[in-house]
Amino acid sequence: MKIFLLLFTNVILLSAASQRKNDPSNFLVYSTIKIEAQTENIVNQKKQIFSGTGTGFFFEFKTAKGFVPVIITNKHVVQGASKGILYFKSQLIKDSLTEKYKIEKVVIPNFSNYCITHPDTSVDLVIIPIAPIEREYASKGIALLRATYIESDIPGDSITKDLSAIEEIFMIGYPFGLRDLSNDMPIVRKGITATPPYLNYNSRSEFLCDLPVYPGSSGSPIVIFNSGSYSTKVGIAFGTRLILLGINYATYNRNFEGKVVPKVTYNIEDSLKVNVPIPYNIGIAIKSNRLLEFKSAFK
Repeated sequence: MKIFLLLFTNVILLSAASQRKNDPSNFLVYSTIKIEAQTENIVNQKKQIFSGTGTGFFFEFKTAKGFVPVIITNKHVVQGASKGILYFKSQLIKDSLTEKYKIEKVVIPNFSNYCITHPDTSVDLVIIPIAPIEREYASKGIALLRATYIESDIPGDSITKDLSAIEEIFMIGYPFGLRDLSNDMPIVRKGITATPPYLNYNSRSEFLCDLPVYPGSSGSPIVIFNSGSYSTKVGIAFGTRLILLGINYATYNRNFEGKVVPKVTYNIEDSLKVNVPIPYNIGIAIKSNRLLEFKSAFK
C-alpha cells in the first residue's frame, strides 16, 4: 500500500501543539477518535451487518521524507471489517481561528484491508493512514482536526527506568461506544500500573493496568499525565509530564456458568445455560515503543 505524506495541515498541527503547551489535559481528550467497524455475515441465508466499536488515537511518524499521520488501534477492532466509520472533528479551513467544529463521519470501504498490520503478527496493533483522507477533505475546504502524539512521547530506556513501580495512569476512549455526543468527547478513566512499567509482563513488551476495561476501550492510549508536581524515584519533580506509556488491547475476565431458574419452578427444570463474565478490572497494555516497529513498512 502506498502511504501518502501529509503536506497541508500546518493549521491543524499548530492547534494541537498549542493545546499540548497550554493545556495538556485538553490535548488528551482531543487525541482520540471513535471507530465503528462493520462486518457482514450470512445468518439463515440472509445477509446481516454486525457493528462493533473501538478506540483509536492520532499519532505521527517521522521519516526521512516527511511525517506520516495515522490512527493507532487494535488489530481485532478492524479485523474482517467490510466498512469502517471514523468520527472526526472538523471545521471549515476559513474558520480555523475559531473554536467552532462539527462531527464528520468518514466512511472507509474495505476497512480491514485499508489498515496496515504490525510487522509482528502476534502484536494486536494496526495503523490507519489518514493523509489521503485529510487531503481529500482539504480539497473541499474542510480541515479534519486532531491532537497528535509524536515519537518523543514514547518513553526511551532512560525515562522508562526512572518510572516508579506504581504510576498513576489515565486511559482515554469509548467504553461500550460511549461518548459525549454533543461535543464528541471520549470517556477518561483513571488507575495505576498493576505491574512495573519498566518490566516486561510475562516476558512480553506489555504491562498490566489496574483500571476498568470494557468492550470499546480497545485501542485506548494509556498515558502518564502529571501537572504541577509528581513523585519520582529520586524525589519530587515540578512541572508537567506527559508520557504515552502504552495501548490497551485486552482485559482479564472470569466466566461463571449457570442456568436460568424460574421464580416458581413447580419442579420444572430449566436447562438454558448462561455464561456471565466477571471482570477483574485489570487491563493488558502493549508498550508504546512497539509503535516504532511500524516504520519498517514505510521503506
